[in-house]
Amino acid sequence: MSIRTEAGRRGEGLHGSQRRCGAARITAMLASLCGVAMLLGACAPRGAAVGDTAGAASERNGNGAAVVHDSVDKGDVTVGVIGSDDAALDRSVLAALSGSDLDVSYVSTNRVRNPLEAAQQGVEDLSAQAVSVILVSAINAEAGARGWDEALGDARNAGIPVALINPRTPPRDAMLFAAQLNITASDAQAVPIAQAVLTLVNDVPHGRVIAVDTAASTMGQ
Repeated sequence: MSIRTEAGRRGEGLHGSQRRCGAARITAMLASLCGVAMLLGACAPRGAAVGDTAGAASERNGNGAAVVHDSVDKGDVTVGVIGSDDAALDRSVLAALSGSDLDVSYVSTNRVRNPLEAAQQGVEDLSAQAVSVILVSAINAEAGARGWDEALGDARNAGIPVALINPRTPPRDAMLFAAQLNITASDAQAVPIAQAVLTLVNDVPHGRVIAVDTAASTMGQ
């Protein structure tokens, strides 16, 4: 497992508009690819969040049946983590993912001029990189709501599931994220955060709120 840190890139050097322009070009290319593949199905599912389509289908059918599909090998999963102002929270998440041998890209929002813009730009950048899943730590979607809608919309249009770790205020549009991961040490039903991540990547039916722990132990396939 490797953790690639992208701290210091956002909010430094280039103006925000220049950074967003580059990301927009790449996102536009991805959108074009989605358009070409419309006959095979759109990148963004209808009526459900990316990574939550199996669960949504089960709810609509009323039978709770799991959907059979091929799983993504753990070695092929890339996780993008958007950091927060809670350094201890970020460290615990990265340590847990590291202990589970997942490939991680970490976007730090510390020591930048505009942490909110850095977080939103980080989501756009990770969407352009086509990671397997994006985790956003301690989001307050009421601050810069339009920017969050645009950034998370980019992830949705790219077909990338998003999970919110200990969100302060989730986005109002529930289709912009697949699940809320609440870190807890006292819930007997809590699962390793890496297991929850793989659940979203493989679109396994799950609850909208998942209790997770960040014990840094290796998780099997």
